[in-house]
Amino acid sequence: MAVLLFIQSIMSTPAIFVGLIAMLGLLLQKSDLQTVIKGTIMTILGFIVLNAGAPWYRKPLFPSEISSRWPSVWKASSPTTKQSFPWA
Repeated sequence: MAVLLFIQSIMSTPAIFVGLIAMLGLLLQKSDLQTVIKGTIMTILGFIVLNAGAPWYRKPLFPSEISSRWPSVWKASSPTTKQSFPWA
């Protein structure tokens, strides 16, 4: 039972799961041990860094999602509101 819980905890961590997939791919390519270890660690660390920076690269892709979280004071000064353009 403890083994199943350990496997479940590893598989539920996305960085480790992606690292294991990368390790499997490197093993199927019959890479040497140094390349397999290096590739697995780099994949895990890269996935962690990517997830840590996710809000920064999501901003340009989903601006409405980000702007809905801004305070209402910032929305009032937006150039698209009627307050900024009285002739509109």
